[in-house]
This record gives sequence, structure tokens and C-alpha cells, in this order.
Amino acid sequence: MRVLAACKACSTQFDVSGFKPGESVHCACGGRVIVPQPRVQDARLVRCSSCGGSRGDGTNCEFCGARFSSIDRGWGTICPGCFCRLPNDAAFCVECGININPQKLNISASELSCPRCSQPLQQRMLESIRLFECAGCAGMWLPAETFDAICKSKESRSAAGRLGGRGATGRLRFELRPAEKVKYIPCPGCKNLMNRRNFAGISGVIIDTCKNCGVWLDDKEFSHILKFIENGGLEQARDVEARNRAHAEKMRPKSIASLHQLSDVPAANPEIRLEIVLPGLARAVSELARAFKKM
Repeated sequence: MRVLAACKACSTQFDVSGFKPGESVHCACGGRVIVPQPRVQDARLVRCSSCGGSRGDGTNCEFCGARFSSIDRGWGTICPGCFCRLPNDAAFCVECGININPQKLNISASELSCPRCSQPLQQRMLESIRLFECAGCAGMWLPAETFDAICKSKESRSAAGRLGGRGATGRLRFELRPAEKVKYIPCPGCKNLMNRRNFAGISGVIIDTCKNCGVWLDDKEFSHILKFIENGGLEQARDVEARNRAHAEKMRPKSIASLHQLSDVPAANPEIRLEIVLPGLARAVSELARAFKKM
């Protein structure tokens, strides 16, 4: 049976026959398409399956002349609008009348599994971008070369943006609990625990990374990263890094001078060493020492 699903944001239809009800796919507009549970009953023939016009009392369509038949050329397609059963070659739904125009999903199975919900990851190609999606939790696994290309190339970001979206729509059946959001998860490739870091240092998007394999992004994190980059976030991060490096270079002579000064102090006088390194702390320690001596 061919199952179709439509994006609620842009009405784009997809052939999701290989998915289970409740699973999800990304739409090019940024929405999330949830695979429906088909209705089991057949549709009433109230519209012509050839042109979508309303059926009259005759045996032929009064708009296009197509002949109505209670047994058409196989009823094995599920309408993406009302989920009723349709003829396989229907151009319009005979129940709700919407145009049937599904798109194929360029998705193939992979041997990788989701580190969040353990479902098999599905490989997807979008132009030159290769990534892996989870139909259960809507997370993404980006190989290292893919993530680097997205960060460095505007063309790669444009291609990825059509898949990653600008915010998911619809409620997924899998949602991360607060404790799971900060949990260290295994790399889908090497199975070692990944590190957690703030992307670019200032983005506020905490991603899970494997140095050798790639990056795992939970639902919505991909769109947040794309938005951060498009708003000049990487340039801002480089400016912050340059300022920090310049400040460190500026403070380096003073630090070296302090170390030299500390090395000239006799080792037998630790109180003077403390006054050079941490004057306030040294004075507090000295006062406490004198107070104990008077006791």
C-alpha cells in the first residue's frame, strides 16, 4: 500500500510507504512531516479521480468525461489529506478533492543506529550533502566532512538549510527529558562516548561531537546552528577569539615579570611569595597566623 503524507506548513506531499505511523521526515520548508495512521475503510466516490470535479448523478464525469467505476484500477494509495484509500493512479482524492502529487524521498537504510532512541538511522543525500536522520526523535548525525562543509561553504549551508528547516512543526512522539539533554551519548560510528561543547564557543547550542567521526544534533539544534552562522556568528566567534588571544599576549609580559620576581624571593620566606602572587590572600593568611600565635 502506498502511504502519502503532507506537510502542514507548505502542503508538500511525500511518499512515506516505508515508514511506520508516528515516524517523521524533514520537509524542504523546515516543517516536520509525521507519518499518519491510515484509515481502513474505502472512500466514497464523491469526486472524479481524474480531474477532481464533484461527481454528479451520472456514470461519467461531467467535467472530463471519465467513467466512474466502483472498482477502479487498484485501490492502494492513502490520501495525504483525509487518509482514505484511493486508486493507485488517482490525480485527485475522491473524498476530499486535493491534488495527489507526492515527492520521492531520497532516503536509504544504513547500519548506524540513533544514540538517543536506538532506531536505525536513514541516510539522505541532498546535492553533495550526506547526513543521517532518525525517524523517531528527528535527530541528525553529520559526518565530520559534512559538518565542516556546512560551516565553511555557503552553498552547503543552502542545501542543508532546505532539509534542516527553520523550526519543526508538529509534536513528535519522542521527546527528550531534561536529564537526557545533558547525558553523554555514544558515537553512532565508533560507539565511544562523545564530548559535549558549545558550538563556536558563543552560540549557546550544546552539541555532541566525536573528534574522528562527526557531530550529533538533536531536534531543532541543526536549525539553530544554521541561523547562528547566517547571522554572522562564526565571524563574531573569531573576533572574540582574536580579542582573547590579544589580551593573553598583552598580559604575558606581566605574567613573566611576576614569575621572575617570584623566583628572586628567598624560598625561606613563603609569606613574601604569597604577597606577590595573591596579596589579599597573603595578608589574610598572615593575620590568621598572628592570631593563632597569640592564642
